[in-house]
Amino acid sequence: MNISDIMTTKICTITSDKSVSYAAERMNESHVDSLVVMDHGEVLGMVTTRDVLSAHPNRIVADAMSSQPFYLSANHNVWEAYHALHQEQSGLALVKQEDQLIGFITKEIVEMKIAEYRAPL
Repeated sequence: MNISDIMTTKICTITSDKSVSYAAERMNESHVDSLVVMDHGEVLGMVTTRDVLSAHPNRIVADAMSSQPFYLSANHNVWEAYHALHQEQSGLALVKQEDQLIGFITKEIVEMKIAEYRAPL
């Protein structure tokens, strides 16, 4: 099974110059736990609920976000994604197909799918 079958395709974005409090409001309104930070069509990083909670609300997203986003190809299978997420020690990866951002996947989603294949012993 490829990660494109289980990834989240609803991508919410924010620019790096917005406030952390605005990012929190945007997450709440959109019912998401993370936002992709984009400026001029270029992905700069991600801002997650954890980032928002640990930053002062008056700071800008550029100060709170995690830079250097981790990418996986939509063609990776769940086992490859599992190993890559553990190796990178990342809880989230952006999913690309032919250099276009098409979604994201979390370590939790991958681990739940892997658990379906393992014996319950």
